[in-house]
Amino acid sequence: MKKNMLLEFRIVEVIEENYLAKTYQLELTDCSQLRYKAGQFLTFIIQTEKQEIRRSYSILSLPSEPLKITVKKVENGAISRFILQQWKAGDLVYSLPPAGRFLVEPQTEKARDIFCFAAGSGIIPILPQIRTLLYTEPQSKIHLIYSNRNEKEALFLEEIEGIASEYKRLNLIKLFSDPEDQLENRGRLSNISAEVLIQKALVYDRPEAIFLLCGPFAYMRMLVFTIGLMGFNKVNIKKESYIPFIMQSGTAPSKTFPERTVKIQIDSHSTSIKVPSGSNILDAALKAGLQLPYSCKGGVCGSCAARCRSGSVYMSINEVLTDSDLKQNWVLTCTGFPEEDSVLDFS
Repeated sequence: MKKNMLLEFRIVEVIEENYLAKTYQLELTDCSQLRYKAGQFLTFIIQTEKQEIRRSYSILSLPSEPLKITVKKVENGAISRFILQQWKAGDLVYSLPPAGRFLVEPQTEKARDIFCFAAGSGIIPILPQIRTLLYTEPQSKIHLIYSNRNEKEALFLEEIEGIASEYKRLNLIKLFSDPEDQLENRGRLSNISAEVLIQKALVYDRPEAIFLLCGPFAYMRMLVFTIGLMGFNKVNIKKESYIPFIMQSGTAPSKTFPERTVKIQIDSHSTSIKVPSGSNILDAALKAGLQLPYSCKGGVCGSCAARCRSGSVYMSINEVLTDSDLKQNWVLTCTGFPEEDSVLDFS
């Protein structure tokens, strides 16, 4: 996959959301329409003075709307600071095609509870899904538990409150650890309070309940543990995580494999590469000049996931793929080592 296969965007408008975040409206320079689903993300290729960096940002808009992403300043985050300071209207920016499996497929057969837990900028991939589900799944109940430090830092709070006022099927629960005005919403989410909130809000059959989680790693780990202990189906827990720094790539496996051939498929393009013994698939692909999606390089965020169509891949670390993902042959290429010749599909 050559560089000319990257998507080229022009920044149309920059919107200051608050003192920590800006929204960027983008358009493809070839005037084509970008195809994606609510909940997916773009991985941007950012060239600094020292090196090329990749960062994944969720798409805020719906496919029928002008394309938007929102970037929030991360504490000690050099790249978020770079973007917020440097990206201006008229600039050209580059990304890989939309990716991500943080999705809820609408269904019309049964009513169900859809629990959305968002902390801080974790609201970004969840908000477009809420907006979509309110239209496409009118029989179900959506619960948004939105945690922030205070009202000023809460992204899109006014918009969300407006949606909740219009759609009574959206149950909005706001939590502020240090509120300025909304003192009645003071609180932090814990395993105890999460269990109480879920039990109180649940309307329909427990086996049908879906959970969307996005926020800091410890926040989501606590929720996954709590929801699992409550007896909900772990297959119905979906989480999204972005790590704001590059971790050590491809932690070495406990066993080694000889050199293997891996065919990489993206849409209609396919390329075969050699993965040397001891190398993970992502590193081998990058050295071969392929433009593959990745962010954390540590088996945590899931940006580099692909479906193994044939062969077998051993993962040294997996903190994001669920049992359901594994049954569907999803693998992480950043911590994935081919046990045999394999075909991986990124489409």
